[in-house]
Amino acid sequence: MKLLRLHIENFGALSDHRMELSQGLNVLCRQNGWGKSTLAAFIKAMLYGLPATTKRSLEENERKKYTPWQGGAFGGSLEFSCVRGSFRIERFFGAKESDDSFALYDLATNLPSDAFGASVGEELFGIDAEGFERTVYLSQRSIRLKGENNSITAKLGGLLEDVDDIGSYDDAMATLEKKRKYYVMTGNRGRIAELEQMRASAARDLEELLRVQDAVEEKEKALARCVSLLDEAKKELGRVQSTLQKAGFLREQAALAEQKQSMLDELAELEERKQRLDRRLGGHHPTDGELSEKRELLHRIREHSARLNALKKPAVSVGECEILPPSYQGEIPDGASFFRLDNENRKLQELSRREAELRSQLHRELRERFPKGVPTKDEIKAAFLTVEKAKHAYGELEKAPSAPHPSPLLTVFLAILALVCAGVCVLGILLPSLVLSVTGGVLLLVLGAADLLSFLHYRKACALAKKEEAAQRGRRQSAERSLASVQAFLSSYGMREGTDPVRSLTELSLLSEQYRGEEARNRQLQETLAGLREEKLRCLSAVQQIFRSFGIHLPAQNDYRDQLEALRRDGILLQNAKKAREEQSRSASDLSGNIADLKAQLTPFLQRYDPDRRLSPEDCVRTVGEWESEYRRLSAEITKKTEALGEFIAQKKPQPIDPSLHIDVDRLEIEKKQFGERVEELQRQRSELEHSIDTLAAEADRIPEVRSRISALEEEYTEAVANKNTVVNTQKLLEEAKTALSTRYLGGMQESFDRFLSVLFSADTPESVMDPSFEVSLRKGGKTRSMESFSRGWRDAVQ
Repeated sequence: MKLLRLHIENFGALSDHRMELSQGLNVLCRQNGWGKSTLAAFIKAMLYGLPATTKRSLEENERKKYTPWQGGAFGGSLEFSCVRGSFRIERFFGAKESDDSFALYDLATNLPSDAFGASVGEELFGIDAEGFERTVYLSQRSIRLKGENNSITAKLGGLLEDVDDIGSYDDAMATLEKKRKYYVMTGNRGRIAELEQMRASAARDLEELLRVQDAVEEKEKALARCVSLLDEAKKELGRVQSTLQKAGFLREQAALAEQKQSMLDELAELEERKQRLDRRLGGHHPTDGELSEKRELLHRIREHSARLNALKKPAVSVGECEILPPSYQGEIPDGASFFRLDNENRKLQELSRREAELRSQLHRELRERFPKGVPTKDEIKAAFLTVEKAKHAYGELEKAPSAPHPSPLLTVFLAILALVCAGVCVLGILLPSLVLSVTGGVLLLVLGAADLLSFLHYRKACALAKKEEAAQRGRRQSAERSLASVQAFLSSYGMREGTDPVRSLTELSLLSEQYRGEEARNRQLQETLAGLREEKLRCLSAVQQIFRSFGIHLPAQNDYRDQLEALRRDGILLQNAKKAREEQSRSASDLSGNIADLKAQLTPFLQRYDPDRRLSPEDCVRTVGEWESEYRRLSAEITKKTEALGEFIAQKKPQPIDPSLHIDVDRLEIEKKQFGERVEELQRQRSELEHSIDTLAAEADRIPEVRSRISALEEEYTEAVANKNTVVNTQKLLEEAKTALSTRYLGGMQESFDRFLSVLFSADTPESVMDPSFEVSLRKGGKTRSMESFSRGWRDAVQ
């Protein structure tokens, strides 16, 4: 997989940024805060997306961290190539993950592609986003940094000089905060909240116990009423049970009489149903053999009818019979047509194969490397001459001796001798010696003249040396400009800069010759391909023309063997269709005669039981069979019921009952049940009341204990509130003192910090903001941002 280019619409601090990625290692060297890490995070986001998270830390919430500072569409595109081809990812992010959008395009066609899903990275590399970060991608979040240096704040806060004191502001505040949290914590926690809950709970317990004491008195009154009602219910239940015992015999005799009458009514109903069936059958009851015979006739008629319907259908499907259009009059293609189709189709296949082979021989590697072409031979020759001249100039400079610098020693020596001669003259004057005076004067004149000539020669030699140095410097600069122009020439054709321009020019010359050779071969192949395409179009037109003559219109393709074979099969089907239809006609005539004979045998039975023809033959035979089966079942059941009635009368001997002795037993049973339930309910209520009174009385005994606990909790709560207020006031005063101290140094710290930060980053330094705790924020894009929003380089610099 290889990255090609990217376009960042808006991502963090980057906006409308485009980048082409070249072959090999790509190095991005920019100043701190430019967006290098943001660009790397953008590539990962294009491959894996930005997962939604509720974490507040910007290091762990990339969606929040890289939201565009300047607003606008959040996302961009990334182009890459792999074994499946070249593609472009377009991914944009919304406020939440459901608002994200993803699209993949094939760069060969610029059409949407489904080669990869939204998890492109997992499909390309076989690892998830976490594995990607641990292998081929190193993010700033994965580097563990040292803690921030708070030594300045600690130094300014450590004002206590006595080693036995707490030692620092932080320790004192931590101790006070720990004590405050003992009394008050978030979420309604802490000792004060605990005491409030305990006090409220004890108050609720006392209130509940007072209600319990009142409830005990009410339940004792309810128990007395329940005992009185229970005695009355027991008396009524005894009366009803005595009356029911007297009515037992009468109830038994009434039940026997009712059962006898029920059996007589059931026999009468069965007789009536049997007579109705006899009238439906007209007194003619068919035998089982007769019914089986009629069912067999119906089965044979259905079989013959099904075969007749099958024969009436065409021997082949409608689609197969109508392959040839009506305008062709059903003519079937002959062997000559198939022979022509086979020959033309084979030619078409061979031409397609040769065309594919020639296309595979086309070379595009050097054309892709040199999209604007290659330099001419004269241009390369001129570059070689420039390099040779520059090297020759460097060689001449190295061989040329350095300009001699004259030595002033001779002049100094002559001046010293002149001083000696002057001394001799002075000595001759002081000592009256003519020889010394004359000798000294002559020597002084000679040495003075020699000293003057030596000084003039020294100045001329110095001027010549400076002129020679200027000439050598000019030749060196000319050689450097020549080599720079050659390097620019090589860079314009994508050649990497090296220490040896001759080697790079030689490589460019070889690639140029190879490029022109490939271009000549490609032109020759293109001419051959043009001839093959013309021959292929002729064969394709001939094949399509033959198919159109049979009413078949086919699209252009390289092989028609399947369509040719289908046309050959259809021709065979059409030849067999006529023979099949003639055979069907003969068989249908025979089956029609058999069906008429079978229906004639069934007609007398149908006229006997269905003279009005209200039922179909199948329904008529089935209904008659059901009537006969029901008639036989009723006859057997009547015989069985008659025998059961005789046995019942002989065994039970039911007797008639005097209506004046009738007792409403059902009403008494209902009353017995009601009084029984009433007694059980009152007994249950009495037991519950007794148990409840015992339990509530034990609870009411706890009232003095609860009142004492409430008093103790009130005292502890008052003391805890006072202690909490003392701790809070101490924290407030200590914070005010620390802030006042820090504020004394804040102005100087802010000024010094800005000065050193501007020295470290001389250009485009953002405005810094420092609070009394010496925490630093930076203002950029018109907004004060925490250090988590900036790059690791900026954070290191600020720390």
